[in-house]
Amino acid sequence: MLLGLGWKLLAARRLRPAAWLLRTAIALDPADPEAWLLYGHCLKERRLLKEAEAAYRMARRRGYGNIECDFQIGQVATMTGNRAKALRIHRLLADSGHYASMISELFLTSLLSHDPRKGPETVGFRPVPPGSESGPVLYDVTDLIEHAARSNTRTYTVTGIQRIQFELLGQAAGSPGAGKSTTGYVFFHPVVLRFVLVDPQRLFDLANGRIMAGTTRFETLVAILEDSASCEGAQNACLVNLGIPANPAYFGEVSRMRGCTGLKHVNLVHDCLPLTNPEYFNQLTIERFRSFIRQSAAFTDHFLTSTRTTRRRLIDALKSEGAADPKVSVVPFGSNDAVPPHPGADELALERLGLAGTEYVLFVSTLEIRKNHRLALDCWKALAERHGSGAVPQLLLVGRIGWMVEDLVRELGELDVDKVPVRHLQGIGDEELNVLYRNCVFTLYPSLAEGWGLPVTESLSWSKPVLASSLDVICEAGGDLIDYADPRSLESFIEMAELLIFDTGYRASREAWIASNHVRRTWSDVARDIDRVVRTN
Repeated sequence: MLLGLGWKLLAARRLRPAAWLLRTAIALDPADPEAWLLYGHCLKERRLLKEAEAAYRMARRRGYGNIECDFQIGQVATMTGNRAKALRIHRLLADSGHYASMISELFLTSLLSHDPRKGPETVGFRPVPPGSESGPVLYDVTDLIEHAARSNTRTYTVTGIQRIQFELLGQAAGSPGAGKSTTGYVFFHPVVLRFVLVDPQRLFDLANGRIMAGTTRFETLVAILEDSASCEGAQNACLVNLGIPANPAYFGEVSRMRGCTGLKHVNLVHDCLPLTNPEYFNQLTIERFRSFIRQSAAFTDHFLTSTRTTRRRLIDALKSEGAADPKVSVVPFGSNDAVPPHPGADELALERLGLAGTEYVLFVSTLEIRKNHRLALDCWKALAERHGSGAVPQLLLVGRIGWMVEDLVRELGELDVDKVPVRHLQGIGDEELNVLYRNCVFTLYPSLAEGWGLPVTESLSWSKPVLASSLDVICEAGGDLIDYADPRSLESFIEMAELLIFDTGYRASREAWIASNHVRRTWSDVARDIDRVVRTN
């Protein structure tokens, strides 16, 4: 509770009481790294920069995370005018190969060459009439730009949460009431610590692989920032964040804009898994999410979730941080259209992927421990042993390699596909993924913890049967259209997989049921509902 109050005082610019409170928290628990980090923020805001750097170094020593703390120390160096030190720190971070390396490179480039243009005349928003409560809607694309910066490939493929963000942002400009003077896209600039307007089209082109020949992904990102402009002229705006803010200064700027421009802040929370299922996350991710909840409880006006389950969990988390009556709206996610194939195109694509004439079950997901690929692999081993590998369709795992799956990846690499028909593919583009959905026998999704389960709704849009885990959130997404099994019971999944593989009559009945009863929800529908919540609350 002390740290939650500390965030509130800090973001409200009540710096002296915040400093006193945080010193008290440190006295009670000198080993708490977040208390030291917050104290550093407080000292930095008071321009006690030498003391702020010392606090950040103490936070690092106490285990908050070298990258986060070094990034803050680099910002302190910038503020003191020690350009050489700032450049040295951010160059080291940029070369580190860690999570924040490309973010630091963006910071470095900005530090060397760019300061966004100042002045409300650059904004282009129409003036808000005196007394009006509605202003422009500003969609925050910071998470997407930083995710693109962290991607270690030249082509940028979006999946999971970033896929949802791109779909929603792509539809946002077409929502009712949207227009050039009422909708904008902003980035939280890492140098000036202000929101700046950016042109989203380059970002969308980047996600779709349409970057200029001879131009690197990083150069495209830098160009996005170089063309940015101030949004200080946006009065009574609503800032919509479709992810989790990563910069510790984010909520301080939200608080400032709330006070001086009448800003309203809306945040989409995809899940509360770092709190409900901490076993699948590292400690830094858990602490950052807790910090996000603390600050959101004080400075977010309205929340969005995709499921009733996440809504309940989020309300409980916010109330534990002192939020009396948090406003949370449920906006279920959607899926893309099922695109018909061009004549002969599917056959060529399947041949290119080594799947010509092959029956397969599709499992689309990043390989990470909570997605339960281990159960899927063990299930297919058991099926091959019981029925013979030739009688079992191939299990096709499609997704990049994530975290906490080193043993699984090693085993997949050593697997004899003739004995256990399981393959892993990654780097699959949207068109190839459409082909894989169109031609699969059914899809598999045995996740142990989830926020929504996008592959479930995508599979339904193709009228494909789904065998998924019986989590509350997946039951919300799939309803009575899909088949369920206990994600912690191997035998449960084997039994249902056998039914869908070998009982062709049952499988056909499930396909017919989906085709007759599935009401497809488009991303345009989702964006419209978000726009309605944003503009009416």
